[in-house]
Amino acid sequence: MLRILGHTYVAMKLILTERPQSVEELKNIMQEKFKPRLDCDFTLQYEDPDFNGQLSVLMDIQELPEKGTLKVVFAEFHRITNVNLRNQFYYELDRYTPKLAALYRQKSSRTGKGAEALREMLRIYDFEEEHDINMRRTLALRALPVYLREDDTEFFKTCNGEDEVEIIDTQLALLSVVPDSIGSISFSPENISIVIEDEVVIRSIQSSDTGHPLSTNDPHPFYPHLIIPLTLTASYLRPDP
Repeated sequence: MLRILGHTYVAMKLILTERPQSVEELKNIMQEKFKPRLDCDFTLQYEDPDFNGQLSVLMDIQELPEKGTLKVVFAEFHRITNVNLRNQFYYELDRYTPKLAALYRQKSSRTGKGAEALREMLRIYDFEEEHDINMRRTLALRALPVYLREDDTEFFKTCNGEDEVEIIDTQLALLSVVPDSIGSISFSPENISIVIEDEVVIRSIQSSDTGHPLSTNDPHPFYPHLIIPLTLTASYLRPDP
């Protein structure tokens, strides 16, 4: 008799009349028994008595205990948890940023509110003395919803440090404190706060939080790092149409 741990908080009982001939046969039995929960590639871990019950990958069917717990490790979960997704994302972002910037400039030459907003962002970007990788990433991410004609006004909020920003009915937002005359976008905000469901959950993220100096000539390295995970979170918090 075996206790099978699948997804979090899901435990299933498996009773075997005899020991399978191989680990693959055991996996086939489990897939048939627990359809459709195990309709994917996975490995098995068992409580190894040689290591005080610590989990080890089941490679030899002879290691299968007569009674014990097996943990299912899905291949996709293993792939995701063993890949630095942030670095992978930045690699792809940096690869496409020049093409995105070219598209923004092309569209900014047209008429309309979207083109006007892009022109303003590019004007501020071009006005900066230095264009490092974080500034290029910020431009790519901040201008993308404008290019796609998406309303980002509820996600990106700014104030000059003295204004009271309305955060009622705000599910998720980045609140940036910027200089008075910065315009529609800041590549070097004085600090950033995170708002979730009408509450500021993280306040005044500054240079001390990132280990980088913060000045008017150095874009905030933490800014593009915040946009990515919070944008993904917004897709989950956004109410269904």
